[in-house]
Amino acid sequence: MCRTDAVQQPSRRVAVTFFRTAHEDHHATASDVGLACDDDWVSFVRGPACPGAASSPPPSPSPPPPLPPSLPRYGVTLVTQLTSDRLWMLKELVQRWPGPVVAAVLQPAGEAPAQLLLPAELKARVQLLQFKQRDRGELYPINALRNRAAAAVRTSHLMTCDVDLWPSAALASELGALDDAWWATRRVALVVPAFGFDTRNTAAETRVELPMTLGELRGCVAARRCTAFKGADGFVPGQHLSTDYARWWARSAAALPYRVPCVDKVSWEPYLVLPAGGAAPPYDERFTGYGKNKVQHVQALRSAGFHFWVLPRGYLMHMPHRASASTRRWQSQNSGHRAQMDALFEQQLAAQPQRVRELAEREPTRDGCAAVTPSCQIPLLQQIDMLQPDAVGRRAPLLIDG
Repeated sequence: MCRTDAVQQPSRRVAVTFFRTAHEDHHATASDVGLACDDDWVSFVRGPACPGAASSPPPSPSPPPPLPPSLPRYGVTLVTQLTSDRLWMLKELVQRWPGPVVAAVLQPAGEAPAQLLLPAELKARVQLLQFKQRDRGELYPINALRNRAAAAVRTSHLMTCDVDLWPSAALASELGALDDAWWATRRVALVVPAFGFDTRNTAAETRVELPMTLGELRGCVAARRCTAFKGADGFVPGQHLSTDYARWWARSAAALPYRVPCVDKVSWEPYLVLPAGGAAPPYDERFTGYGKNKVQHVQALRSAGFHFWVLPRGYLMHMPHRASASTRRWQSQNSGHRAQMDALFEQQLAAQPQRVRELAEREPTRDGCAAVTPSCQIPLLQQIDMLQPDAVGRRAPLLIDG
């Protein structure tokens, strides 16, 4: 059943909700948040649950493919990749995540294997996959490492994040509060918002005290020390714009995720919880080093018909550190690596319309929405005070090209 505070659409039947009764939000009202019920979910998108949704019920979608029999019913494994010099970060990450972890570790050429020293109770939850760099000139195979780690997952779902992004104290419990309807739906990607320190005021490799609770994070954002990841004071970068941070804060007292109705920029690269067992497209292993390796995967998910929902209250926090060799290569004016990655991404975008057309022919709509999450016609404003409710969903007054 739909929550009682949501607007009822007479022509649409709501089958399930996201959360158990104990996790309900009884404070919001339909008048102040403009809820709309979808066929399978409750959305916090103002107005229709998706752009251009039909007023009559769409045909019932085909049932999702079942979980592979080798996987347990439900569960989330944290998947990450790193070089051996960042094992100290992995140790910190594992201490903050109570579930299983699979980490693909690259050992630089000519160096002895590094050891991850963990207490026995933590080590039992960690699977290390060790790989050796072929030679000093080999670019960091980031997407290949992600795929190898994802293939080792033995839970129903996985959360892929970089080793320098650490889970908030409540992230695992917020995921655990999702009801069975979430886990049973195979083409839904759950966005976990990411935050960071304003690095203009933070020295590289400073062991700062990360805000790990929602209250601590709110204080850090209010003091203008914390921002949207890769952003600056009041500025949300394109890489995380579609997450709509103002909406996330406005819904921080609620329990229900909200749908991402459209994608503002192709550079959007959220951290995601996805179904495991081959249900999601793999990362393109041609992308190496720094740059475009996550955005290509988000676009592949869009082309495969995944819808995106944002989890409230749980988040990831970036630990400041010195720029990696891959980042420095990306920023270098003398390296062709950036041009090569840009060209690969442009090839993917050029081929995307054909894949979208093929999907639309097979499945025009799902949940009353287009099978492929569309691009936004008018983008969100990037300069906002994310803690102010009137910033929710604010879009540029004029159409912006690019």
